[in-house]
Amino acid sequence: FQSEAAKAENELLQRHHEETARFTDELIKSLPERPKDTSEILNMRKIEESLARQRDYIEAHKVQQKCNMIVLEELEKWNVTRDTKIRNQINQLTIKQQQELNAFRQRVAASQDETAKTRTNELERLIQKYQNIRKEMDNQQQMELIKVEKTIKTNGSVMRSSFGSRFGPRSNTSMINQSKYVRSERSPIVKE
Repeated sequence: FQSEAAKAENELLQRHHEETARFTDELIKSLPERPKDTSEILNMRKIEESLARQRDYIEAHKVQQKCNMIVLEELEKWNVTRDTKIRNQINQLTIKQQQELNAFRQRVAASQDETAKTRTNELERLIQKYQNIRKEMDNQQQMELIKVEKTIKTNGSVMRSSFGSRFGPRSNTSMINQSKYVRSERSPIVKE
């Protein structure tokens, strides 16, 4: 059971890794690397073109440099925003995957607990069954022993009365030894 659970967990972790890589690639592709030009940048480019047509190249160059600085600032802001957005999306996916992994581990633990309880209950049931059968057999053996001892007593008194004068009186210890002998012949189960 442990090896199957470990194998399933490894497969889940591998699937999470592949899902994260695929999600990251899709997210990077879906977000543009450059932001759209703002209205301020578009306006400055029109001014630059207009100055260039008027042959005011020095002012056009100043406007172009100012526009380029604004574009660089916007690009840096965009990159920070883009990276933050990607990182947040990946973190959300990672949290979701961690929750899925924790739920899987809880299911495995619950299944192991249930299996252990089932095994314990089955063991207790078998032990109780064994004890009941043993008790029943002990009772049965005891009843057979009593029956045999009664039979020996009854037969022994008849035999003693008919053979008593010829062979002498029998002692009780020889009767008990005979009952034990008869019991072991009839019942091969010996009481522990």
